[in-house]
Amino acid sequence: MGKDNKVKVARLILTVLFTVSSCIQLFSQTDRLKFNYLSLEHGLSQNSVYSICQDSKGFMWFGTEDGLNRYDGYGVTVFRHDQDDPGSLLGSMVYSICEDHKSVLWIGTNGGLNKFNGDTGTFTHYLHQPTNPNSLGHNCVNAVRESSRHPGILWIGTQEGGLDIFNTRTGQFTHYRFDPSDPHSLGHDTVNHIYEDRSGNTWIGANSGGLHKYDAQINGFTRYPAATPALQSGGSPDRIFAICEDREGKLWVGSDAGISRFDPDSGQYVPFHRPNGEYGRLSSNAVRAIHIDRRGKSWIGTLRGGLDLFDPQTGRVRHYRASPLDFQDLSDNDIWSLYEDRAGVLWIGTEGGGLNKLDLEQKPCPPSSPFYC
Repeated sequence: MGKDNKVKVARLILTVLFTVSSCIQLFSQTDRLKFNYLSLEHGLSQNSVYSICQDSKGFMWFGTEDGLNRYDGYGVTVFRHDQDDPGSLLGSMVYSICEDHKSVLWIGTNGGLNKFNGDTGTFTHYLHQPTNPNSLGHNCVNAVRESSRHPGILWIGTQEGGLDIFNTRTGQFTHYRFDPSDPHSLGHDTVNHIYEDRSGNTWIGANSGGLHKYDAQINGFTRYPAATPALQSGGSPDRIFAICEDREGKLWVGSDAGISRFDPDSGQYVPFHRPNGEYGRLSSNAVRAIHIDRRGKSWIGTLRGGLDLFDPQTGRVRHYRASPLDFQDLSDNDIWSLYEDRAGVLWIGTEGGGLNKLDLEQKPCPPSSPFYC
């Protein structure tokens, strides 16, 4: 081969390599998201984050395995349990944070229910008292939510103590527990999640019994057991940890057996299209959090599988996982909480990896892409 031909071949090879490299780089850029972190080194009290809330003043609140954290965008203020301080947080593990219509924060922990007094930075405590029927059902509080139909009424889900309705004006607790002889009772005394849809209906996710809807006329619950059997691994679709309403009014239900979609009008679980292969599968069937963002995309937090992004129009699932080689990837593959703040930032609470921040408007997508880039 002559010298000129060798030069031409070399140029051709370089051109091909450059083109392939550019295509790979372009694909990588459009396929990835950039995550920012908030962790111990930034002042977070602990790296396992189970609950997230933005209050009416704009502060972000994070419930961790070691206390309550308030973030003002610059620094973190930590509220912990102190056995020598009667006004400190009751319990160290913070599972739920709720702001009521009066801008009062209610905190559910493994030690009871806490009401935050913003002027003093102290907490009022509500405890289970075995001899007092007008007390909290159990001291481990998994979920707290205020009723929009009845401001001042809190729904409180506990661990093995059933569901409570708490009237914050009168201090009265009303208890709902599992009763094997009553089909309108709770299906289980461990309540993991409480959700209110846009019509004001209250939905409950417990350890069994399927999806529960509260019916005021009977002062009880209608249960909707899952339409799919338990997985071979033992994951039950009736053990529910997450509920979220989409734009069509359907409920996305996350359990130990993946995702179900429920139609409240028909009372039936409805199938949704998912292609075969990697783009149709969740990264893990153990779903712990669901958030549907302003664009209608579904974010799904799983255990061991990281974060999934589901497009309901195509049924395609995109996976985001932790990588030890890239500090802009997700920090941990165990996701317990998802929350979108008023600025359009998605906060992702992990078990062991602290918080991840994702700006949902960080980069525009090509018109042909259904996902964020």
